[in-house]
Amino acid sequence: MKLYRSVIIFILFFFLLAACSIKPNNINDAMDEAGIKYDQIYRYEDVDAEKLSLVFYGINSQIGVGLVQKDHNTWKWVIGSTIHKKKEDVTLSYLNLDKRVPFLCGIVTNSTIHQLIAEYSVDSETVKKQAEFIELSDKERIWFIKLDKPQRPPIKLTGYKENGDMEWTSN
Repeated sequence: MKLYRSVIIFILFFFLLAACSIKPNNINDAMDEAGIKYDQIYRYEDVDAEKLSLVFYGINSQIGVGLVQKDHNTWKWVIGSTIHKKKEDVTLSYLNLDKRVPFLCGIVTNSTIHQLIAEYSVDSETVKKQAEFIELSDKERIWFIKLDKPQRPPIKLTGYKENGDMEWTSN
């Protein structure tokens, strides 16, 4: 009888211990555990082999971007920031989350811009990269470009119409 009781107590203790050590197994759980409030997740974007991901999300009419890291089967919130909205055709923000993930991002409100190109210098050579878009509405899109390493101004942005004609430029 004592062995039976000991086995039952061990099983209960094991389940209690397992329940207390449950870790976030997805990005939403990691955000919840970190106290990050959000209304909607717009997109997850894998970053690198360190199992880092960017998460673009909305909160109270603002756009947030965060960095999460996967460790085995659990996710952990690392850091986040806000993409500023302004009444401009295109906004530009440079972020380097946790000093590991440099990228350019912003909001496009000009619906005629179908392609956005960033131009900057790396080791005295001009680099051009095309932005990826995340549709928010027919009037707003998030754009972002992952960078290989941190950058310094100047960074020139050029927006093109669907037919390839230039529509907007930052310089």
